[in-house]
Amino acid sequence: MESTIDLFLSKRLSDRIEKVEKEAAKQRAGLVTPDDIASFDAQYAETLAAEKAKFLPCNWLSDAAKRAKQISLVSHAAKFTHSDAKGSSLLVKASSSGKHQCLSTSALSEIHTDVVGNAATLDVANMLLLEWEGKRVLDYVAANDSSPFKAYADNDEQLSEWMQGFSEALKLSEPASHVLAKQVYFPVEENSYHILSPLASSAMSHALYRKIQDSKFGEVEKARRAAKKTKRFAPGIVQDIPDLAVQTFGGTKPQNISLLNSQRRGRAYLLNTQPPTWVGKVQPPQTEASFWFGYIRKARPVVFDLRNFVLASKQRESTMEIRAQRQRLVQNLVDELLQYVSGFWQLPEGWSQQDCELPEYLKAWLDIGSTDIRKATQSDKDAWVKAISDKFSQYVRAALEAKKLELSDIELKYFRQQIKRESVRMTKDLEVML
Repeated sequence: MESTIDLFLSKRLSDRIEKVEKEAAKQRAGLVTPDDIASFDAQYAETLAAEKAKFLPCNWLSDAAKRAKQISLVSHAAKFTHSDAKGSSLLVKASSSGKHQCLSTSALSEIHTDVVGNAATLDVANMLLLEWEGKRVLDYVAANDSSPFKAYADNDEQLSEWMQGFSEALKLSEPASHVLAKQVYFPVEENSYHILSPLASSAMSHALYRKIQDSKFGEVEKARRAAKKTKRFAPGIVQDIPDLAVQTFGGTKPQNISLLNSQRRGRAYLLNTQPPTWVGKVQPPQTEASFWFGYIRKARPVVFDLRNFVLASKQRESTMEIRAQRQRLVQNLVDELLQYVSGFWQLPEGWSQQDCELPEYLKAWLDIGSTDIRKATQSDKDAWVKAISDKFSQYVRAALEAKKLELSDIELKYFRQQIKRESVRMTKDLEVML
């Protein structure tokens, strides 16, 4: 453990010296006279010596022991509810029973201890979380074992002061809620209640974050995805977690929430817990009429929107804005048709050849897996693409005129021309797709 502490302090000293040197170089570059430079160099030498003295193990541990009371080691932190919440946090230990009926923090095989408190004291927290052979410094402190610090103390009295100071980080304040915390007033008897204050589990969030990060960006998972992309074999299963949400805490200063939150850059994953969505089985159309009536039924909301828009704008003067909106609605009808058709593309190859009365143009369009049909109709491609366009125009006009829009001859002619233009656009799209 001593070598681990030495390495930790050496790294902190190195980082601090690098920062001081950069600041000094900028200041020295602005000096001109030899006297100013000499004075600055002398002052810089003193500053450098003072910084090095701070990070001598004995000096740093003495200062750290005094500052340890400014932090608390927790598993559930109040600040995840609100960054200004002053309520109590909580430290839960992993359960050794191995029997858990639900997922909770105590069910974790390893609980990552979080740290809350003064963000400027997180260096003390990082030291307490140093680990050697599966045991952390804070575990020694909790067991009142001073062996990690003996080599650095001048005497037993100093060692005792260090242990007492570091133990302050393990003490939790009396349970207390706060006006900015979540609170549930739970009645227990007449004119009496308990305040229940739910706390977010930072330990659970951290375990979930590490698991998901590994499944998304781990080297093993990257290799598996690369093999899948190139259709090569790779051992194991490619993991994919759909519909993840990310919640952020602390804004630009995640360290003000907690230490683990800072390590996660303020991010926490949320799993999708929505109930399953019913997806109906796609039933292939048996006749031409059933296909087009199915489309009109699916596109009914768009048909209603277009019909209502035409009625609402009937008494108004035709403007560019009205014409543009009407065109967008007709374009939506085309998009609905293409989306409707794509559902049939998932059906097994050759489904249109079994007890099906569809015309050839629909078989060629809907049963894209049937190479026999495609070959047979390839020479008539222009004809059946035109048939699709004509039928689309026919059924859409019929659906719109069913409610007797009472359009004038000029309006009706213009409207039909617009539908025809969209049919032409769809024809071009079909030629590219097919």
